[in-house]
Amino acid sequence: MTGDRRRVPRRRRVRAASAMLSAIVLSGCAGTSFAGSTHAQTPAPSGTTVPIAQLAVGDCFGEFDRESDTSSLAVVPCDDVHIYEVFAAFELPEGDYPSKHDIDDAAFDDCDPAFAEFIGIPSQYSVLEYFYFAPTKKSWAEDDDHGVACVVGASGITVAGSLRGYRR
Repeated sequence: MTGDRRRVPRRRRVRAASAMLSAIVLSGCAGTSFAGSTHAQTPAPSGTTVPIAQLAVGDCFGEFDRESDTSSLAVVPCDDVHIYEVFAAFELPEGDYPSKHDIDDAAFDDCDPAFAEFIGIPSQYSVLEYFYFAPTKKSWAEDDDHGVACVVGASGITVAGSLRGYRR
């Protein structure tokens, strides 16, 4: 998951609005980490620099350079001022490294309904956006990293406390 950041295209979010309710009901990953996940099972201690592949649901962090090959982030308590929060995590299926399209589809299928459940409204109606950290080809092969972390926030919007139930 080191450094590969992608935002799910907004047009795909709108296209899926009609399927949103059933997706939320059927989603089993919202707010959880899967057994065997490379993601940590509990948020990191305050002030810890965490490798992206070890981000856990509930980890919060500030602004970072999205254009650089970021491999770790400084995690802060969600009660402190921050911009981003990991709201869901899931594993990509075993096998060969998936295509960008397959990763985007998986992220949309898992992150979008989890966003609606976590924030309280569908993503297309929110001022917040989500993106995800996914494994790189190298981390997939060398570290058996199949974890994807769904992250919510908006550059320039700082909050203190979890974004759960933000409803904006």
